[in-house]
Amino acid sequence: MVIETQADRVGERHASVFISHSRKDKDFVGVLKEALEQHNYDVWVDVEDILPTEDWLAGVRSGIEKADAFVFVISPDSIRSEDCQRELDHAVEHNKRLVPIMYRNVHDEEVPKPLGVPEWIFFGYGDDFDMSLQTLIKALNTDLEWVHAHTRLLTRAIEWDTNGRDTSFVLRGSDLRTAEGWQAKVGDKEPKLTLLQNEYILAGEAFEARRIRRLRTVAGGLAILLVISIIATVLAIRQTQEARLQANIALTRQLLAQASELLERQPDVSLLLNVEALRRARDYSEREDARFALMDKLTRSYHVASQLTGHTDTVTDVVFSPNGKLLASTSDDKTVRLWDVASGKPHGDPLTDHNGAVYRVAFSPDGKLLASASVDKTVRLWDLEVESSVSEACRTANRNLSHAEWRTFVGSEFDYDPTC
Repeated sequence: MVIETQADRVGERHASVFISHSRKDKDFVGVLKEALEQHNYDVWVDVEDILPTEDWLAGVRSGIEKADAFVFVISPDSIRSEDCQRELDHAVEHNKRLVPIMYRNVHDEEVPKPLGVPEWIFFGYGDDFDMSLQTLIKALNTDLEWVHAHTRLLTRAIEWDTNGRDTSFVLRGSDLRTAEGWQAKVGDKEPKLTLLQNEYILAGEAFEARRIRRLRTVAGGLAILLVISIIATVLAIRQTQEARLQANIALTRQLLAQASELLERQPDVSLLLNVEALRRARDYSEREDARFALMDKLTRSYHVASQLTGHTDTVTDVVFSPNGKLLASTSDDKTVRLWDVASGKPHGDPLTDHNGAVYRVAFSPDGKLLASASVDKTVRLWDLEVESSVSEACRTANRNLSHAEWRTFVGSEFDYDPTC
């Protein structure tokens, strides 16, 4: 039976496939490889595709990195194979599309965890090979344009990283704009971009920003010869502000993407990066995106160690919030403090903008705003949602970004400034 897919008829490009398997299943893998090649798929099988003179492990890793999909043939021998486990780990590390094939039955709990999420395709005894092949081809062709883009970007990012992150390997021009477009679509796409791919795009944006600044500096020098110095100065300032604004927008987006990427593995770094994105957001929609992302992260459960501290001078006023969950207090020490009534612990950091003793405080009816009055002749309004989110994120993380994390995620071109 010959299966003709839509991609076969119109000549579209197919996915490249890496097949991980036990040597005891090589006869089946040979049949599967031939069937896929008949449909114009580029199939990578380590037994055939690594020359004897090549380093075996390096060759396998390269094959996985260049493949659009990672097919794992499940059998009692493959799930116990150290080689197959190493191949699976490398595919997971680079966010490859995983396509598990059940060839010889094993107990569900024996299957490696990453293969438990995708739906299995059954090619075992009693299964219709042609129907299973159609299911496999459908899985390989799903969202194929995105998968191709993911593979191309990963290959170039690894080349950049292998060469010491030399700027001669970074994305430029239309390649950079295309990659940024893919990055913007990552929210509803699988597989997700890896941290290395995001860093690679950011390196291209940083290089492009520096190139633009150099070009504008030269243009500014020529303009000085044609116009009076004050006009040239104004133009240079505006150009610099525009470049910084665009760089800041790109950085804000990148910080949010990295915060999402690190949420499970490094929740404290994720929270701090989200706070940094909120600090840097200038556009209203970007600030709202950063604020909602931070509030969503704070709905998760974190283990937080905190110490109850008090005012350093006479307390002048206290008032409960409308819902009774918070208590606000004022003091001659020039601060307003919020306390969690249930735990008796501080709710966020002290509010410290007053220049004199604070003697009155009041909540708005909905509890979202707090007003304080001081002998410094001012009344101040505090947005408790924003103040609480930022303070809670900083308290949960319980530290600032390190200098090394700042250089990696924010960029060495920006002076270090503690987030919290």
